[in-house]
Amino acid sequence: MLTTRAGAPLDIAYMVLYLASDESEYVTGQVLCVDGGMAAHQPYISEMRALFAAG
Repeated sequence: MLTTRAGAPLDIAYMVLYLASDESEYVTGQVLCVDGGMAAHQPYISEMRALFAAG
């Protein structure tokens, strides 16, 4: 699910804090996308047309 706001440096900082904490001790060998859901989003054709039309 996409978020409704642009990302901020603090979003990356929160991920770094998590990875540096003891709570992340079971996380190994992963690529973590901190992108507000953009990597998982499959846009509709109308969204793609609007994106390309905007330049």
